[in-house]
Amino acid sequence: MNIREGNTVNTLLQWLLGVPRAGEEPVSEEQAREAAAFLAARADTVLGAGLTAADVDRHWPGRSELVTPLTPAVAPAGEDRLSIVCPRCTRRSYHPEDVANRYCGACNQFHDVMEIGDQLSALRNSLAAAGLSIEPAAPVGRPGRGEGS
Repeated sequence: MNIREGNTVNTLLQWLLGVPRAGEEPVSEEQAREAAAFLAARADTVLGAGLTAADVDRHWPGRSELVTPLTPAVAPAGEDRLSIVCPRCTRRSYHPEDVANRYCGACNQFHDVMEIGDQLSALRNSLAAAGLSIEPAAPVGRPGRGEGS
């Protein structure tokens, strides 16, 4: 990881965790989006796969005009039924309950749960890259009585 990538990871983590650097203004949502887009572009360049900067722009909450997992939209081809697209498998559902609850029957999961899981995975990966972890420490044994006590 180079210095720019390290600073960009820190910018994104500061926004996610709401912890600004000492003496600095909090990271804005736009700065966080730009950081996420930069990191996605770098990862796509290095790995040749995964999310791209365009994916980040398209799926960033509140920025998309396309059909995204965050916003149910009118079905294509002039149909008047609402639909929703799963962020994981990209299947479209027209079922009113799926649209209302943001649910994917193919994945058998709610979109909100997927998004939280994805955000947690991204946070874990960023922290792991920095040599940190958010996993709980191993449980400490309770002081017990010896056998037969």
